[in-house]
Amino acid sequence: MRPTVPPHALAVIGYSNDLIGESLAMAALLGKAGLYLWRRAEYTQAQQWLQRALAIRQSLVGPDHLDTAHALWSLALVTLDQGDLSTARSLHERALAIRESHLASDLQTSGGAVTTSPVFCARRAIWTAPALS
Repeated sequence: MRPTVPPHALAVIGYSNDLIGESLAMAALLGKAGLYLWRRAEYTQAQQWLQRALAIRQSLVGPDHLDTAHALWSLALVTLDQGDLSTARSLHERALAIRESHLASDLQTSGGAVTTSPVFCARRAIWTAPALS
């Protein structure tokens, strides 16, 4: 099945090294295109692009940056829908650890004024709950 990403996005992704190289703009495009494909259940191509986006983000902003956490979370969604629960959980836990470390830093610098979203709290509860026997 051919990906149904707009042709101009495919062209940019296909010629990325010649056009813009390994940049945050390319990581953003790969991430958005990967999530688009995930929503269309085109998991193999989505996973490839999200893995590439993650690699770019890790190399440019580091493994503990919030952008890297978002890339991990996106890749976890695809992995979960492919049925690889163990890898999906590991990816979510890594993303959660990064977000929690940033939240702790924000709480220290703001005097405790930072709150988390309900979605983030729900995901944390799901992925940190003990496994069912």
